[in-house]
Amino acid sequence: MMKKVIILLLATAFTGLAASADAYSYLRINKTGGDVVAYSVEGLKITFDGNGNAVVVNSDNTAATLALADIATLEFSNEAVEPEPEPDPEPIKGDVNNDGVVNATDIGCIVNVISGTESAETYEGRADVNEDEVVNATDISGVVNIIAGLESEE
Repeated sequence: MMKKVIILLLATAFTGLAASADAYSYLRINKTGGDVVAYSVEGLKITFDGNGNAVVVNSDNTAATLALADIATLEFSNEAVEPEPEPDPEPIKGDVNNDGVVNATDIGCIVNVISGTESAETYEGRADVNEDEVVNATDISGVVNIIAGLESEE
């Protein structure tokens, strides 16, 4: 009896989902183990086999059987799977304000930290150019040397 109730609830959910699928390209199924599978909504058919499984058939008649117990969530998306987040670029030595360029503005940022008008935390450690755990004139010299080409940005 419980299995029939679950299947009925899922069937009702799928029916409701179908009405909102027009604006999306994929039905993504997030599995309980963390895997994600995505199916094009074009010609997608989902049926239930009565044994606790959903049978998903694509427009090309490729079928997949998914145990209902393995399905964590269902969602519509315009992307088959979430894109991997872009990795944070490696910081550039001397680029205190993290704008991608080492220039006089970075010197100004260090001066602001030294004078107390800004906190070193504002720059997430980038103001400590020589990495001696103190922001001081030596860090300004380091940026000047980088700008002058006397020291590498790596």
